[in-house]
Formats: sequence, C-alpha cells, structure tokens
Amino acid sequence: PAAALTEQNRELMESLADRDLLMKELHHRTGNNLALIVALIRMSKTHSSHDETRQVLGELETRVAALSKAHELMQRAASAGTIVASDLLNEVASNAERAFNGSDLRVRIVVQCEPLQMDGKLAVDVGLIVGELITNAYKHAFTDRCEGVIEVRLTGTPETGLTLLVQDDGIGLTDPEARPERSSSLGWRLIRTLTFQNNGTLTVDGQEGLAVKITFDPVADPPMA
Repeated sequence: PAAALTEQNRELMESLADRDLLMKELHHRTGNNLALIVALIRMSKTHSSHDETRQVLGELETRVAALSKAHELMQRAASAGTIVASDLLNEVASNAERAFNGSDLRVRIVVQCEPLQMDGKLAVDVGLIVGELITNAYKHAFTDRCEGVIEVRLTGTPETGLTLLVQDDGIGLTDPEARPERSSSLGWRLIRTLTFQNNGTLTVDGQEGLAVKITFDPVADPPMA
C-alpha cells in the first residue's frame, strides 16, 4: 500500500507540473499575442491617411495596450495575486500619449498614485476606465488647441476605499445641462459598467475642464475561517 501511495503521489506531482507548464506556456503566448496586436494596430495607424481611421485605431490601441500591460503585471505578480496600481496607470498614460499625440496636439498626462497593491481584476478595470476617460479627453477637451494637460489621481486603499479622479484643463461642458456620463457611446458604457461592477459611484464636473471622479467602496473583509 505504501508503494502504491508513493506512486500515486508521484503521478499527481507530474500531472500538476505538466499543468503548470501548460499554463505558463498559455500565458506566455497570450502575452505575445497581445503585444503583437498592439504592434499591428500601431503599424496600421501609422500607414493610415484618414484622420477618423487613426482616431479609431488610437482608441483601440489604448484598450488593447492596457490589457496587455495588465496581463504582463499579473503574470509578474502571480504569486501575490495583486498588481502595483501606479505601474499600470503610468503605462496606460504612456500608451495614450503614444497613440494620440501628434504634430497638431500635444497633451501631457500626469499620474499621481502611490505604489499601492490592488487585486488583479480591480486594477485591470481601473486601468480600462482610465484609458477610456483619457481617450474621451483627447477627443473632446482640447478643441481648437494644440496642447493640454490630463491629470490622473488615485488615492486611498482598497481596504478603506479608493477615489479615482481624471480631469483635464480643456473646454469643459459648454452646456451646463449636459450629462456625458449618460452617453450611449461605447466608451461611456464601458466606464459605467466597470464602475458599477466594482461598487463605484461616478460624478462629473464640467465647470473648469472636465473632472470625472469615481469612488469605490472599501473591499469587504474576507470571512473568518
């Protein structure tokens, strides 16, 4: 019986090792594929002669690049299951500047975020939200201007509650009754969905530029064993 149990344990360990190897290979290929998609999008945008096409490709680039960076960070921190939020947000900002800045518009994105650890899913969702809000600012905030500033600020902790603020120094809301957060656009639908899925509350102020603030409720303590 002891010999049989030893053999079963050996087979189990080999099976687990094979599974871990397959998962590592899968994640490696996924990361490579995401990086390749980003590169292809950038190449297509570079060779496009139409402003509208470049705009759409730029939006797609920020979304896929955010996912690619989040995937990379999650694999790097797989044992902890968390992501350093500042790393992800700085990468999202850099990708957006690369995607949208050109000879006719130069926007500086300033990220203020402590190197706090966040659950992987929440970090990815926050990264996607920030990417969409930055994209909206590029599209609407700097009409008839050649430069601007977007500030991204994340404060608090998941345990005490997080506050995300994305604001620009653009034209703001020319119509005081406008409610951009109710827009049916893909970007705003994604922002609303990700906010509500993470128990967030969204407010918009368009008096001086556009400021979007999202507060996330504290993460509940895990149940006691």
